[in-house]
Amino acid sequence: MKPLTTKDAVLGIGRKFTDDELSEYLERTKARKAKSAAQTKLDLKLRLAQNTKK
Repeated sequence: MKPLTTKDAVLGIGRKFTDDELSEYLERTKARKAKSAAQTKLDLKLRLAQNTKK
């Protein structure tokens, strides 16, 4: 079983998650510190600026 990533959880993976997959993902990620909306926006802007330079 490939562990779910945040990208999978947000964008979907083309199928429903099993209860075991979802439980494992939630347990693994609940200890992480969440980013604020402002920090996420800044991170995305920086990533987009880097991608346009290539």
